[in-house]
Amino acid sequence: MLRSPFIILLLLLNQQANGFVPAPQRKNITSLLSESKSILDNILDKATSNNESTDKLLMDPLADMTTDADDAPSSWSYAEFAQTYPNVNNIGIATIKTASADLLAQVAIAHTPVSDIDWERAFLFCAFGAVYLGAFQYW
Repeated sequence: MLRSPFIILLLLLNQQANGFVPAPQRKNITSLLSESKSILDNILDKATSNNESTDKLLMDPLADMTTDADDAPSSWSYAEFAQTYPNVNNIGIATIKTASADLLAQVAIAHTPVSDIDWERAFLFCAFGAVYLGAFQYW
């Protein structure tokens, strides 16, 4: 049941894509179906294997990034901060995002030298990001 919509989609994509490929380089639909079947089988085999490393990888995407030093409790965690104070986190993100977007617009798009940046405008965008985008929209 899972493969029938996939095969229909593959057939449609093959019909559309063949118009852009020179005739000698076109793949036969049966070869495409066999390739997709082998790819799907490989994915399903990896997902259902009882290999401990695969299970660990599927269960914890950051498992290979941990070291012995990471096992010690840290003094500050962004994830804990974001879960504990979601509004403050969102206000901070919106402020930084809006301020950096304005600075990018002034320097990269308007070609303003760094010494001539309009700081009043930059701080107004910071305030807009904090009040409207951060506080109002995220709240």
